[in-house]
Amino acid sequence: MVLRYAHHHAESLRSGIAVLGRATEKISTNLAQSHEERATA
Repeated sequence: MVLRYAHHHAESLRSGIAVLGRATEKISTNLAQSHEERATA
């Protein structure tokens, strides 16, 4: 039973990584924009 639930399928891992990648992209873009706004102010 443990192996059934502890084993991760590659496809489910890929979708999770994609979600994290989009979140990281958005955060880094927001940080870059806020840094640019402070530099021009």
